[in-house]
Amino acid sequence: MPLMNISLDDQSWQFNEEELEIRDAFAIKASTGMDLGPFLQGLATLDPASLQGLVWFCRRPAEPQLRLEDVNFKVFRLKLERAEPPTEPAAADPIEPVTP
Repeated sequence: MPLMNISLDDQSWQFNEEELEIRDAFAIKASTGMDLGPFLQGLATLDPASLQGLVWFCRRPAEPQLRLEDVNFKVFRLKLERAEPPTEPAAADPIEPVTP
């Protein structure tokens, strides 16, 4: 799931695994104890540790002191939706002049 729309109650975020930086991977590992591969696989299988880590990661920019153990939520209120990245408009075919 490269790009996901995430919502939990009145909060929403976008998570794009293709945009993760190495410092993000280190932060996820330091917080969850999971390497990036198992963390991302856990999102696909709804692993509770991955889901908690995802919410922590998404909330972290607004709450830099947030600890993983402080992230608690009702599991089925968390909504993960695969999102399609914005597509670039196709280049228009050049119009050839019509000659009589």
